[in-house]
Amino acid sequence: MGFYGLMRAQLIGSALDYVRYGEEAAAIAVESGDPALRAAIGTLPAYGHYYAGDGRAVLEWSARVLAETGSDDALGKAIAGYGPRAAMLNVRAFALVFLGRLEEAGAAVRAADRVAEDSREVEVRGWTQLAWINLAYAREAIDVGHAGGCYYFEAQAQRALAAALLATNGVVPRAEIEAALARAEQLVGAIDGHSLSPRILEQRGRLAAALGGAPAAEQALRHALELYRSIGATGHAARLTNELGGSA
Repeated sequence: MGFYGLMRAQLIGSALDYVRYGEEAAAIAVESGDPALRAAIGTLPAYGHYYAGDGRAVLEWSARVLAETGSDDALGKAIAGYGPRAAMLNVRAFALVFLGRLEEAGAAVRAADRVAEDSREVEVRGWTQLAWINLAYAREAIDVGHAGGCYYFEAQAQRALAAALLATNGVVPRAEIEAALARAEQLVGAIDGHSLSPRILEQRGRLAAALGGAPAAEQALRHALELYRSIGATGHAARLTNELGGSA
């Protein structure tokens, strides 16, 4: 059942099916009383929620698996085809990136890479490289893009950093977010990179909302919607129209 959910995600793009069947499979595995089976099958809902982009649920499910494995790198590998411990350390890194907890994500990737190397989990080590890429897309990409004169990609990275900082739990780091968005706007203006303009404006609206400025937030979001429509970004336009109540 769990791998059926995985196949539905891989073949038709249904993350929700991955979550649904993965969680159903994990519930059956719990009844088995077999820790190796619980660890192996528990990785499936964790990855299902990764596909769905729910960092909190990924952390919850990966914690369950890691509680089963302890320090045993091999537990469940014969069932899953990869070591559940290394895999869950890896997927936790993705979850922490989703949640804007970038420092923790970096530590998680290093831990996953170390365990994957020590346990000769070649495939999982490959997955950790993707985690590094996702993590670098916020801060390191800015440095590389700036040094190389890659203005559009630096603007993308500045926008990604602003989004990650805005997702961070706790106090909103307003000054750093505004600086990132201002730099992105400067770069976009220099190269007429207008596909990013509505994304940046939308993030300004999200920032205003997080700071309690509802009127300013709605004004920015409506302006962003106009820009999405003007450049033909129909998917983003439809998404934002629905969020604004379909009245925009």
